[in-house]
Amino acid sequence: MDINKALERNQSPSPSTTSPSTPSPTIALNDTEGFILIYSVNYVFILLNLISVVFILVRIFLRWRSNKRKFSMALRVPLYLGLMDVLLLTIEFINIIYPTVYLKIIPQPYCSLIAGLNIGIIYFTRFMVAGIAIITYLRVCRKVYYNYGTYDWKIWLIAGIASTLLTASGYKSYGPTEYWCAARISSTYVPIFSLILSISVIGTCTFCYYNTIMEIRGVKKNTSNFSNTTNNYCKNILSRTEQIEARVTRKVAGYILVFILQWIPSFPYEISIIMDKKEIWTFILVVASINLGGIGNAIFYVLNEGWTSEGRDSTLGTESSDIPKSSNNRNKNHNLSKASEKSSQNTSEITIVNVDVTTTTQITTINNDKNV
Repeated sequence: MDINKALERNQSPSPSTTSPSTPSPTIALNDTEGFILIYSVNYVFILLNLISVVFILVRIFLRWRSNKRKFSMALRVPLYLGLMDVLLLTIEFINIIYPTVYLKIIPQPYCSLIAGLNIGIIYFTRFMVAGIAIITYLRVCRKVYYNYGTYDWKIWLIAGIASTLLTASGYKSYGPTEYWCAARISSTYVPIFSLILSISVIGTCTFCYYNTIMEIRGVKKNTSNFSNTTNNYCKNILSRTEQIEARVTRKVAGYILVFILQWIPSFPYEISIIMDKKEIWTFILVVASINLGGIGNAIFYVLNEGWTSEGRDSTLGTESSDIPKSSNNRNKNHNLSKASEKSSQNTSEITIVNVDVTTTTQITTINNDKNV
């Protein structure tokens, strides 16, 4: 009997034996290098992010209610990002509150689930922003228009399917790491793909919005030159539309800029995981980076909309239905066509394109036909 017990003790694994990517259960988490510093920074940025997200969502809800439950893309973009930040904050808080209380990582299989949800939400957010950037580019620069449904649910569906498939494909690599639940360092699949995805999304957003802004500037310049040959009625329409267009462009581009700046600091963290070189500053950088989105969006929201929630969403004026279409206005447009004939014999088209992915305002083509 004593011999059998000795053999069983020799054959059983040591309680301190773990994989290279899993912290030893015999060592308290607070003894891990940089634990206090990393978690302190994380809690500070989570608190700031939470305050910012709550502020944005409350303000947008009040604006949505005052505008008869509708608003333009200039308000929907921060709403979408705010909802994603709420989910990310919830998972992130669960991920660090357990180690804070018990000084050990969340046990399996819950750790893999938390890590998978965290990565899935990040994927989903990136696909959402990339989708908004692409369809805006197509509408403004390529004049390609699609109906994406109420509150752009089709974009949500595509982003949801893509992020779910990608998250599920790397599920086996999720688990406990040095400080929390994430992709284990022993597997390079997730960090490599995450780095490629980050570069692709940021590159796509930068390309799309740079070309969009250049296109809008070109249209505004053309309309400014053309308005010099028109009557005051047309000038007023062009001036109003240009102002709305510039306002919407600035708002949407600002949120995309925040997204780009938010995820650039995550590159060193992902590279350090791929190279298996753990540096404390990369962990601090990534926890700050993840929470910068809500803070930056709140700053841009205040700059765009102000501190109060009263008033109508001015970007709703980009609807083509807002342009008067009475018989008197048609007569003015007819007279405008005659006036434009004197200045040019070529066909002129002025199009004011709204970066709102669901609304495009187009000023009626003015055809300089000699028979008019």
